[in-house]
Amino acid sequence: MTDRTPVTDDAALESTVETPAWLTLGDDEAIRWDGRPRIQSSYPWLAIGVLGVVVAGLAIGMDGVPIVVAAIGPIALVPAGWGYLSVARTAFVVTTESAYVRTGVLGTRVTTATLERVQNSSFEQHALGRLVGYGTITVDTAGGDGEELRFWNVENPQTVRALIDEHVDRARGGTVPGTLEQWEAVLTEVRGWRERVEDG
Repeated sequence: MTDRTPVTDDAALESTVETPAWLTLGDDEAIRWDGRPRIQSSYPWLAIGVLGVVVAGLAIGMDGVPIVVAAIGPIALVPAGWGYLSVARTAFVVTTESAYVRTGVLGTRVTTATLERVQNSSFEQHALGRLVGYGTITVDTAGGDGEELRFWNVENPQTVRALIDEHVDRARGGTVPGTLEQWEAVLTEVRGWRERVEDG
């Protein structure tokens, strides 16, 4: 499962991303990115379930193990199913005002951080994540309790983190107009003027 492309165009504040049922947005709030953990994150749990069933099957085939004992093996399917559902029911959203994490299998829990309270963001990737392009983004918010949101095992974590940082700057009112490339072009132009003045 892949994430939608971040919406970064200022002219397109009306997001093309449909608002999920679990999320209530403010009047001027628009979704800029939404994503989920890679479904592959549930594979270790599914492997445990398959292993439990295989062990139970082998145990039944052996005469020395009672069928009742061997029947316990499929119980390993319970954590496998739980692990899969916990991944499938997790969702991440970044809007123009806040970041949201939805979790929960039997119920729904939504954790929110307004972007103007964000102190820092970071991302990490282990070797496999670097190879196939996923990682975990941590968003630290202001407050004595050390709150943080984690967008775990998401596609393109560097791009998502850059989007978060961009909207944090906007929420704080500290945005500098223009792109990095435009400012580099201005710097090159100013350096050219300086060289002409010094030579001239």
